Amino acid sequence: MKYKHIVRSLLLTLPTFLLAQETEFSGRITLGGYASVRDSLPFWMANNTYGRMEEDTRVMGLAEVKLQHRLGVQSFLEAGTGLLFNDAAAPVLRGDSWYLQYQNKWFGVIGGKKQRPTTYGGLSTSGESILWSDNARPLPGVYAYTTKPIALGKSEKFLIDAYWGEYLMDDDRYVDNARVHSKGLTFIYRFNPRTELSIGLEHVAQWAGTSTTTGKQPSGFKDYLKIITGSSGGEGAVGGDQINALGNSIGSYRVRFKKQYDHFNLELFWNSVFEDRSGRELNNLPDGRYGVYLAKKQPTGLVHHMLYEFYYMKSHSDGAPFFSTGDDYFNNYVYQSGWTYHQHTIGSPFFLPYSNGVGIANNRFMAHHLGIGGNVKELPYRLLLSYNRNYGRRPRGTIMQEGKNVFSSRLDLKLPIHFAELKVLMGADFGETFKPKYAAGLQLVKEF
Repeated sequence: MKYKHIVRSLLLTLPTFLLAQETEFSGRITLGGYASVRDSLPFWMANNTYGRMEEDTRVMGLAEVKLQHRLGVQSFLEAGTGLLFNDAAAPVLRGDSWYLQYQNKWFGVIGGKKQRPTTYGGLSTSGESILWSDNARPLPGVYAYTTKPIALGKSEKFLIDAYWGEYLMDDDRYVDNARVHSKGLTFIYRFNPRTELSIGLEHVAQWAGTSTTTGKQPSGFKDYLKIITGSSGGEGAVGGDQINALGNSIGSYRVRFKKQYDHFNLELFWNSVFEDRSGRELNNLPDGRYGVYLAKKQPTGLVHHMLYEFYYMKSHSDGAPFFSTGDDYFNNYVYQSGWTYHQHTIGSPFFLPYSNGVGIANNRFMAHHLGIGGNVKELPYRLLLSYNRNYGRRPRGTIMQEGKNVFSSRLDLKLPIHFAELKVLMGADFGETFKPKYAAGLQLVKEF
């Protein structure tokens, strides 16, 4: 595709006009091997890996390079690419990332495919957004963002943070070549330098493309404006979109409270998820993700940081008027592959996709998740523990009465060696509907 050739050309030609003393070249090579007593790896060994791992992966290799040219004290131009080998994927060798990025003091833009930065020390199930996690491969497109909150006055008590993204879904899916529009706006109030409250709204929408059953979807500029504003479709849209919003729109309210203490930082957060008026008006409460994150200012001792998340996803606006009840989170009757990319959920991985990649099989659940990071005798570790009670997907008018209990765990332990870093991985799953899964792995990481 044209956009791939443009970015790759830039990656090849960029070194010829950059000054060496202002340019940094770096890279990383990761080699991994994994063994399991079952045919598939445990949940946390296959999920939240940027789509690099599959349940039956046994060997993985990743080579990444990055070239960054400093344009000023707070601005840079960066190009990067990565090549992934996965013995369980098709094809086994593929491009993992390719991008060009510009950033200054206030603003940044990324073109191509780049993984989102890991947040909360890699302890979270879904980072800072329930809609965007580390679970799927990055979408190709353009992403513009504020590099830090922008003050709306000299007092710097009121600030805003924002982003805007446009992407193409180029995988094998029910609606071929569907596009994604994404934006977010957050308002921040700083009570003092140590305390702040932020309230934001995120919106993503799948639109355009060609459906297997309903044909070509509206894709003109006027249709794009309807996608941005969440307006209903015109005559070219399917019947439901002529009444409701065009395309598959998903929204999320985000609330965060941050407080700095003398020895640690505290963060409380909540994310909702909604797809129509009932959710926008909070008729689906208490559905959402609730969490608390604690991080020491001096990372010493057994525990450096800790995160707890609670998901409640059982309301689905069941008490709302008939036409707004029965929310089917991350699914859509036109875009039947749902909020997935290459058969991995783009949002929180607790929303489980069907094995054939056509939509989300489990979006009604409760989950508890605990993440802990620190040192054991100077050896860095990360521990993930999750408990899910899954109720599947509720068709309109019926509810599964019995849940499926699942416990998932993962432990990472870093062992420094003289030429690289060696990571030992261990994972285990226990559930009502399958035999226990145990697995272990080794990852060798060399940075240069």
